[in-house]
Amino acid sequence: MPRKGLLRRIGLVLAAVVAVIVLAGVVDLATSAGKICRGVSISGLDVGGMTRAEAAQAVEQQLGSRVSGQPVTVYANRAAVTDDTPGEVTSSDAGVTQMEAVLSGSDGSSWSIPARTVGAAIDADGLADRAYQVGRGASGLSERFSARFGGGVDLPLLATVDDERASELLVALTEVSATPMVDAQVVTDGSKVSVVEGHEGVGTTPEAFSDKLEAAFADQDERSLMLDANAIPQDVTPQEAEAAAAKVRAAIADPVTLSYQDGTWQLTAEELGEWTVVQPQGEGLDKTLVPELDADAALIGLESVVGSVGTAPINASFMLDADGDVQIQNSKDGSGPDFAAAVSQLENLLYGTGGTRSIQLSTSALTPKITADYLRSLGVNAKLSEYQTTFESSEERINNIHQAAAYLNGTVVAPGETFSFNGTVGERTTARGFMAAGAIKDNKVVDEVGGGICQVATTVFNAAYQAGLPIPVRNNHTMYISHYPDGLDAAVSWPDMDLKFTNDTDGAIYLAAIATDDSITVQLWGTRTGRTVSTKKGEWQVGDDFKRLTVKDGTLPSSYKEVTTRGVKGSKITVTRTICEEDGSVRKVDQFESVYLPVNEVTTVGTGS
Repeated sequence: MPRKGLLRRIGLVLAAVVAVIVLAGVVDLATSAGKICRGVSISGLDVGGMTRAEAAQAVEQQLGSRVSGQPVTVYANRAAVTDDTPGEVTSSDAGVTQMEAVLSGSDGSSWSIPARTVGAAIDADGLADRAYQVGRGASGLSERFSARFGGGVDLPLLATVDDERASELLVALTEVSATPMVDAQVVTDGSKVSVVEGHEGVGTTPEAFSDKLEAAFADQDERSLMLDANAIPQDVTPQEAEAAAAKVRAAIADPVTLSYQDGTWQLTAEELGEWTVVQPQGEGLDKTLVPELDADAALIGLESVVGSVGTAPINASFMLDADGDVQIQNSKDGSGPDFAAAVSQLENLLYGTGGTRSIQLSTSALTPKITADYLRSLGVNAKLSEYQTTFESSEERINNIHQAAAYLNGTVVAPGETFSFNGTVGERTTARGFMAAGAIKDNKVVDEVGGGICQVATTVFNAAYQAGLPIPVRNNHTMYISHYPDGLDAAVSWPDMDLKFTNDTDGAIYLAAIATDDSITVQLWGTRTGRTVSTKKGEWQVGDDFKRLTVKDGTLPSSYKEVTTRGVKGSKITVTRTICEEDGSVRKVDQFESVYLPVNEVTTVGTGS
């Protein structure tokens, strides 16, 4: 046969073969509409001819244990790979907040991670979707041919993990195997503005860790991974922090003048810096440090600087009439400087558009925080208790008592809710109006910001005590203080030492705190309970003896010798409270034990000439 004719015949045969293949593919595609192509399998499981839902169900039932059945080992570093006994990381079903990592290995650390710890599971839906796409993409015909006639298409397993659990696990593991990244930050201490540089981290990112976990749980042979030891750059660098610090320094460098009526006041760099905060904004590498005015601190600060000007508003309050019925005394509006508007002006002046460094305070109506309508809405029908303590104190301590009373006054405790003294009064800082005053710390009297508010806490405690309310948290002072009721004092300290009482009545409890320059009164108003409270004080018991210490003072002559602190032995007393119902039946009996430490005796002797 001539060569040309032979080539033509071969071409016709090939064309016919291709046509048959194409026709077969078209027919196969038509007959498998909505189903996975024949010859497709997932890790050996034949899913050809199944719908995606059927395939997902089959994958979950038959292959799910391959992902969840065996743990994955995480190695902290290459040295840990030689360790044959990795510690197991366990968790509750709710997550990994109770996770306990058991470390092993002398040269490194490794952990065995069960699937439940990170919520690892087979990605049945994802695998079914991937199987369904075989033969339906751009190279669909060749894929179908390979699946049907070329030995089939077998897809590897896919796994998923709970990213939040994986992130918590990474935090726990990197505490012992990596260095967390710490952003640079700006710290203001009055007029002093400084930069804390922080440092880069060493480890892996949560995203990369989740990806590695998914790959390891899907791998049937190598079920392990190694934590990366890559540098994690700071989101906020020291250079960026220094730029923010420079902005603060420039903003507070010059004083700001306040004017109101006939008075003027200067805001110093110390005050402006105290009211400034530098907060991070944004996420990741887009994070920046933004200086701004702490509106609450500035409002308290401006009120403190300007002092009593104008007419203060009067809150509505409860009172008892001559018949003992609860009445509401209406509130009254006041007038004075608009400090809220001044804060906004100051924010714009310092960290906004700038301008002349003077602010003219405007006059505005000052509305009371507590109105008669609000008090009526509480449904109060009785005074549950009232307690007062008195004092003779320094100006700073009186200020602190007034500040604490202001934060407490008007507090409402809902039925079933537990009141927290620290949670209500908040942190005692100068920015929030507190001053340094005498306080008991480590069994000594020292100057501390917020000193004196234990007087307020003791008054609140006794009011709750007299109301017959449960008091789950109360601490006595380390030193016995004679002007408080024996064994019925309450010490508080931010943030750990708290005072708490629970409202177990049927209605809301309203707390009123009234402070003067020599007394603090706490009233609890609520729904009448009919309870009565009786108290039985136990006998004082002698505790540990005090030590005798000698302090030498070179500024005093050698002839000087005096006991400057009298020693007091430790002591203990127990107070029993009996709460009775209106019918006289005993509701509850509880005890309050107070243990006071000894006060060491100090003798001062002179060593000078």
